[in-house]
Amino acid sequence: MESYYQWLELPEHLTGRLCEAELSGRGVSVFGAERFYVGKQLKANAVRVATSSAESDEQLRRGLEVLQNFIQQREAAPLFIV
Repeated sequence: MESYYQWLELPEHLTGRLCEAELSGRGVSVFGAERFYVGKQLKANAVRVATSSAESDEQLRRGLEVLQNFIQQREAAPLFIV
């Protein structure tokens, strides 16, 4: 079974909440990992990317490019987690 979303681990200096807010202003919706935490957890540097929510492959590609550019501007490469 394929997943409807992917987790993207962020560089240590970025939080999911920060990315969620910044990317929203750029027209891309992601959810910060903080939304899914239960109890006390220390790390929140990941976002959940819904890969099945885009209306077209082109919209998904553009959204992923915005996400990639946002992270690259902060001088660190992400790691994808499935």
